[in-house]
Amino acid sequence: MSWKGPIALFAACFIHDIKEAFAFPATSDRLVDRTGIKQLRITPHQSWMAVALMGTLVAAACGRGVRTSGKSKMYRAVAAGLEAHVASHLIASIAQRGYTAGVASALPVMLPGGARRASRT
Repeated sequence: MSWKGPIALFAACFIHDIKEAFAFPATSDRLVDRTGIKQLRITPHQSWMAVALMGTLVAAACGRGVRTSGKSKMYRAVAAGLEAHVASHLIASIAQRGYTAGVASALPVMLPGGARRASRT
C-alpha cells in the first residue's frame, strides 16, 4: 500500500494552513483597506475555523488515499485542488503587489507535497 504520498500531502497542508491561519486576518485587513469592501474582513477565529474545516476535508481525503493507495477519486480531487491552491496564492500576491497569507509556504511546502503525491501513487 502506498501511504507516503497521502501522508506527505497531509503534512504539507497542515504546515501551510497553520502558517496561513496566523497571517490571513492581516491579509484580509489590507484587502479591505484597498477595496473598501468591509465584508472581506475576517477575524482570527474565522481564520482558524476555515483552517479546521479544510483540514477535516484534507484529512478525510488523505485517509482515503492511504486506504486506496492513492486511487480514491476524493483524494485525487482534493490533491489537485491543493496543487491549484499554490497558483491562487501566487496570483493573489501578484494582484496585491505584496505578501498574502500562505504565499511563503505555497511553493516550498505545498508544491512538493503535491508532487510527492503524484510521484508515489
